[in-house]
This record gives sequence, structure tokens and C-alpha cells, in this order.
Amino acid sequence: MRSINAKLGRLVFVGVGTVTLIVGGTGVWQECTRFVDAQNKVLVASATALASASADAVAARSESGTLYVLRAIARLGGVSSASVTLPDGTSLADIGDSSRLERYKADEDGTGQGLWRMLERRNVAVTVPVIRAGVTVGSLSLVAENEGLKERLWGVLLDTLAGAAAGLAIALFIALRLQRSITRPLVALTAAMGTIRSGHDYRMEVPVESDDEVGQLAESFNGMLVEIRDRDVRLAAHRDSLEHDVAERTHDLRLAKEEAEGANAAKSDFLATMSHEIRTPMNGMLVMAELLAGSDLPGRERRYAEVIARSGQSLLAIINDILDVSKIESGKLTLEEIAFSPADVVDTVVALFAERASSKSLDLAAFVAPDVPETLHGDPVRVTQVLSNLVNNALKFAEAGHVLVRVERDGDAVRWSVADTGIGIPADKLGSIFDAFTQADGSTTRRFGGTGLGLSICRRLAEAMGGSIAVESQPGEGSTFAVRLPSAVPFAAAAPASPRPGRPAVRLDVEGAATASVLRDGLEAAGFAVDAAGSVLVADASRIAAAGTRPDAVRVVALAGLGDPSGTACLRQGLADVVMGRPVAQAEWRTVLAHLADGTSFDAPSGPAAAEPDHRRFAGRRVLVADDTAVNREVACAALARLGIAADA
Repeated sequence: MRSINAKLGRLVFVGVGTVTLIVGGTGVWQECTRFVDAQNKVLVASATALASASADAVAARSESGTLYVLRAIARLGGVSSASVTLPDGTSLADIGDSSRLERYKADEDGTGQGLWRMLERRNVAVTVPVIRAGVTVGSLSLVAENEGLKERLWGVLLDTLAGAAAGLAIALFIALRLQRSITRPLVALTAAMGTIRSGHDYRMEVPVESDDEVGQLAESFNGMLVEIRDRDVRLAAHRDSLEHDVAERTHDLRLAKEEAEGANAAKSDFLATMSHEIRTPMNGMLVMAELLAGSDLPGRERRYAEVIARSGQSLLAIINDILDVSKIESGKLTLEEIAFSPADVVDTVVALFAERASSKSLDLAAFVAPDVPETLHGDPVRVTQVLSNLVNNALKFAEAGHVLVRVERDGDAVRWSVADTGIGIPADKLGSIFDAFTQADGSTTRRFGGTGLGLSICRRLAEAMGGSIAVESQPGEGSTFAVRLPSAVPFAAAAPASPRPGRPAVRLDVEGAATASVLRDGLEAAGFAVDAAGSVLVADASRIAAAGTRPDAVRVVALAGLGDPSGTACLRQGLADVVMGRPVAQAEWRTVLAHLADGTSFDAPSGPAAAEPDHRRFAGRRVLVADDTAVNREVACAALARLGIAADA
């Protein structure tokens, strides 16, 4: 990096040198111009004198007389040639080198040539008129050498350069002395700034050596250092007070946080402890409302009782969700670790929601993959609760289509999934739907009801069981919720899904994409081929009964929903060999598959649609009811009375 001294020195040198060159060059030019003017005047005067002397001879056009006058140029120093020309342009007489007169034409005004032309031609040429009695009778031209111009030019140039060098030296000396007085304080200020920057010592001060701008700069820098020192003092004091304030506020926040956590824990403990006291009167109210609705009441009063019962069930579901969340938050949730059947869990869930799905004309079906172990270890109650919540949500948000439950292997875990064809979830809401009291939008609660706790409970239960929950959804196309739970039971190698020899082909004629998919997967997993020309038919009982004749099939399996009389009609009329309930139960479906595989006859018709429900009565039986709550005793006695039992409480 160049110093400011070097920059100022170069600036002074360039400035002074430029001025010196301009002044010296101007002086040389003026001196040479004066010399040329003087030489031109002398030559013009000489030419004028010769023209006057030769006027008579030129007027008489006497060559000899004119030459006599022209020979006088020998006495003129430096004149090399002369010539007299008549007005018509013809030459009357000339002496010396006449070719030069042709090459160098004199100026028309007769004043001679300028400096540049004299330097270029190395001669001076002038032309004057020859006048006799006021009449121009010719013109006289003279050519003189200008050797003296070069010597004069070099002399003037050398003198100018010598003077310029002396002036430049003096100017540089003065400038350097002035430069040091300016740059020395700046250099000192720069050195002080570097020392302060490296050592962070703001107690230094820069000496003020002048009262000009440089001195003002030093004073301003010293003032800035004073401000920095004052700021550091204020910052140190503020930091000390801030640490004290932060410590106090942190203590207050810690106390407030502990109080809030204590209050929240007390609330959760209270709700978890009071779950029995809250549910007991609610259950009593529901049972009494149901008993009242089933008694001999007028139509309007019966509807009132039914509304009370349905509203109470909705309220109980909300209370159960809140109590479950409170139990989880309070840490009082206990998980069992027992063996259970995943098929039984699935059957329980689909049976629980079968009537609701049927009322909404939704196809509810479940499938357990063959490579899933028949027995798993865990908490079947909590698994059932998670699966029930997911199916309940699926049925709630689906207006048409189906709800499909699948249990499959996912690496070393079991994947429990519920897929629906409902309204779906926007992408920007997927990250928050598992938070408590959260639903997709504000209209969801008004339209479908609920508290927004179901999915939060599912997530917390899944995490408590060492698993996770995820969702995939497209608005308008439905959603798929999947719970992945680890399995401590090793998976058996799944047999390849290919038709086995000797097993008949099966054709399907059932309504509902989910049920058809479950039946197809079950048949293929059991080694049956699904073919439109199969000898075994699996069809809806309503379609078979509507046809009125037995289908063209070796064996006929009918599906009938809860309360559907077509199943009983098919069996009674011999249109079907066996009737399965709808939704298809895993245990019942596997039994049918086993009979189809070995060709044995089916057992007596079974399933929820095989016969009308039989409300058995136990007249004469005696039962003792013991409970510490009067409402519970009354509810139990009323429920037993519907079966013909007179209970003692």
C-alpha cells in the first residue's frame, strides 16, 4: 500500500512539472516567434529598398539594369537569391538559385513566413511589389537562409529548461516541507488508530498539532474515543443490572412454570381420579334413557327418550376422550403386555361399527395379511381403542364409498391402517391434526361434531406403545391413517400367493370395493384362483334371493348384513350353502376358506344374519347385585328385569 507521502509527492511533482513545461514551452515559442518576426522585417526592408532602386529598370524592362541592382544582394548577409517578375508572370532577371524561388512562394502580403514554415523549409522568402510613379511594374522576391534560427531556438530552449529545472527543484523542496507538516499528523493519527484497533485500548489520545482540518480530525477522533469509553462504562453497568434482572425474571418464570405445571398436573390427576365418578352417573343416565325409550311410551315421549340417549352417548364419548387425555398427561396410563389375536381385534372393531356403516351405506371391511402372526404381544384394549378411533373418524368424514381396515407386515413391525373415501385433509393441515383440540378447519366441528381429541389420543397411545402414526391424504379423495407398532413375535415366511392344485376357482359377485378387495386378497392368500368362470360363488344374499333360483355353482357362499332377512331366506330355500355376516369377520371367513379348501360340508349356518336375534329370558332365576352406588344398583336391576330376572340389590 502506497503511503500518503508518496502520493502527495507524486502529485506535487506532476503538478509543478506540468506548469513548468507549459510556462517554458510558451516562453520558447514567444522568443522564437519574435526572432522570426525580426528576421522577416529585415528581409522585407531589404527587398523594398532593392525594389525601389530597380523601379526604373523594371519599368523600362531592362534586364541589364535590373541585374545591376540585384547584384547588391551580395552585400546583404544571408540572402541567397533574388528575382524580378513582370506583372504578366514572366521573369525579367534573377541571380542566385532561381529554383528556390519557384519552390518557396512568398506570402501574398509580403510580410514573410511563419515560424513553422521557416523551420520546415530552412529558408525565408519574401515578395514585394516594384512601384514606379504609383504604378506596380513588377515584383521582387528574395530568399535568405535561416541558420541563425536553429541556434537561437536551441539557446532559448536550453535557457528555458535550466530555469524550469531550477524552478521545479525549488517548488518540490517547498512542497515537500509543506507536505510533511500536513502528513505527519495524519500518519500519527493512522498509527494511533491501528494501535487502538489491535489492542482495544480506548484510553489513548492523539496529539493535536494544528488548528486546521487535520487538527479538527484529531480532536474529533479523541472525542469519539471519549464517547466509546463512556459507552463501555454504561454498557458494563447495564450488563450488571441486566444479569440481575434476568436472574430475577428467570426465578419468577421458573416459579410460574412450576405453578402452572403443578396446576396442570393437579387438573390431570383430578380428572384421572374422578373418571369413575364422572362416568358412573353418565352411564346410569344412558341406561335409564334407553330403558325409558324401550318402555311402553307414546310416540312423542319415546322420541324424546331416544334423543336423550343419543345425546348422552355423544356426551359420554367426549368425556371419555377428555378423561383419556388427562390420564395420559398425568402419567397414570398403564399398558398391558399380554398375548392377543390381531384378527380378534379387527373383528371387534368392525362389528362395533357395522350398524353405523350400514346406516350410511358405507362398505366397511377388514383384512389381516397371512404373514401377520396369529398372536401378538401388547395391550389389546389400547390397540382396539386406537383402531376404533380411526374407524370412527373414517365413518364420520365419509359420505359414500368405503372404509377399509388392513393389518400387514411392515419390516419388523405391524402396520394397522384405516383407509377411507371421505373428504380428505388439506396438505397445510396434515402437520397439526394430531394436536389436541385440532381439526382440519372451523366448520368440521359444526358439521361432523367431535372434540379434536381422537387423533391426539391415537398418537399418544401409539407412542406409548413404542410406535408411530402417520397420515396420507388428498382433499376430496380420502385419507389413510397408519399406525406402526413394533412386534416382539417373529414373522413367519409368507407362502407365495399362487393358486394351489386341486382348489376350485372362485367368482365374486359382491357390492362394495372394500369387501371385494378383502375377499379377493383372502382367496388368493389361501391359494384360490379368482375367476369369473369359477365353480364356487361368493355373492351378496340380497342378489341371490332376488334371483329366486340357486346360482350355477358347485358351492354358494352368501353375505348378509346385520338385520338382513335375505340371508335366512337363502338358507331356508337352499339357494346358498352358508351365510357369512357383513362386514366379514376374520374367524368366520377363515372357517369358510378351510371348508372350501378341503371340500367338507359347512357346519350349521352361523353368523349375525343366519337367524333373527333371540332375546332369551331367564324367568325364575335369582341374582344378587352388589354396588356402592345406588344408581348403579338401580340400573343393573332394571337391565336384568328386561331378561325376566328379579334381582336383589
